[in-house]
Amino acid sequence: MLFIVLIAFIVGVAHSTDPGQHFHIPCGCLSTQNCDSPYLINCNKSLNVHPPKCLEESRCFRELFDQVEAAILHEHFYLKFAEAIRQSDPATDAPNGNCTPGNYNSAQYYNCFFQALIDAFSAAGVVITPGTASPRVLCTESDGTVIVDTARAWDQDNTNVANLNNYQNWHNKKINENHNSRIAVLSTQLYSCGVGYERKWSSTVGSNQDYVAVRIGRYLQAFGECRLSQNSLAPTQW
Repeated sequence: MLFIVLIAFIVGVAHSTDPGQHFHIPCGCLSTQNCDSPYLINCNKSLNVHPPKCLEESRCFRELFDQVEAAILHEHFYLKFAEAIRQSDPATDAPNGNCTPGNYNSAQYYNCFFQALIDAFSAAGVVITPGTASPRVLCTESDGTVIVDTARAWDQDNTNVANLNNYQNWHNKKINENHNSRIAVLSTQLYSCGVGYERKWSSTVGSNQDYVAVRIGRYLQAFGECRLSQNSLAPTQW
């Protein structure tokens, strides 16, 4: 009997340390199976599951998590994200205008990155239309500087008009305000799992939205994060 218990314990440990279980979030949940009520988080209990049990228990959040994870993994989009962060110094630009990392024009490379983001989410089943509120993708640097917000229009000509998605506005921090204080974004940095989620009113799009964000990069060494959101079915009265 002792031998059987020991084998069961070893199998259990091997399963729990599966390298595929790479999203771990310390939280407990008060939620429902449906998407029509407020989602509450109580970060007092440590769970080590994939995906986080909090997402598992709420269908709408689980779907968003699956989509943003699939997009980040699609054709190694996370590597393109990291490369864009590393190579965003205008001093390194070359005037050739292509998308070869380390030898490019920043405005053109930003457009290539933006298109790669749209393609990645499309492959994950999420059709992103720049300038529309839902579904919406917002990506930031690790300090909260907004790189992309698809609720804004995509300015491929890199004009100097604020709140548009282009390299100039990313560099000047004018696409949207800093998002480091947003719960979903902040959680990706605070917790080793690299996942954050919330439901709140969005002043940008003027509606309640459900958000799931995933960190890109290692804990405390992140390049940034990408957050997917959609208009929420939850009531406006809490």
